[in-house]
Amino acid sequence: MPTCSLTVKTHAPVLVQPIQKAADFRIQHVEDSGCKVTALTPRASYWVHANFADHCSDGDGIIETNLTGANMVMSKARSAGFLMEYVGPNDISHL
Repeated sequence: MPTCSLTVKTHAPVLVQPIQKAADFRIQHVEDSGCKVTALTPRASYWVHANFADHCSDGDGIIETNLTGANMVMSKARSAGFLMEYVGPNDISHL
């Protein structure tokens, strides 16, 4: 009876870094006023004006608020598909 042999070539695994998309918003702590949420992209700026126009200073896409307000903006923005960048005291995190 004929026999069949199978040779399997294996390759070393390739580590692929995930593609990091640019953040739409930046959240950072501001002395004396709590937090600042800044729209970084035109799409984010339009979204801020449509959803938080009464909280923007001078219509520039920047919201100065407390931590609770920043969390509210972040939650709504993330549910709309936006990416966040949090600038902390020691590191920058992408959410």
